[in-house]
Amino acid sequence: MINTKTQKSHYGIMLVFGFSIDDFRNLVLNSALYRSLQFPESFPIGDGLDPITNKAILKFDESLFEGMNGYWHEEFANYCDAMDKQNALPLELIKEHARNAVSTALVTSTPMLSTSSQYCVTSYSIEKQMWIVSSLAVNGAKPANKLH
Repeated sequence: MINTKTQKSHYGIMLVFGFSIDDFRNLVLNSALYRSLQFPESFPIGDGLDPITNKAILKFDESLFEGMNGYWHEEFANYCDAMDKQNALPLELIKEHARNAVSTALVTSTPMLSTSSQYCVTSYSIEKQMWIVSSLAVNGAKPANKLH
């Protein structure tokens, strides 16, 4: 939180790591926005202030990133590392791929959902130049990406 001074006793954030899809791999459009999958995180502020600038320092628990990596275990050796590399690309290249991602996405505002859909996530891969689907393995079952 580089440019933010604390104004509350805690901050809540959502780390988005992909988009929800239905059983036909359509992105789910909800109120003019794509429905995203995210990890909520709350940070108490007080002990985490920089002593010089009084700005908040957010320290993430490693399990949060392990959870994200769990969704993408079949597609990426390490999802967070892959996103770091992707985010380091030139902004114009990222914009070009974002335009391509939006233009090639299948979208629905009336999704067909099954019980496995809630565990599925999609994200556009710049490296593969396509939408990829993965999911969290649930109760020892194989990941649901094979169901889509």
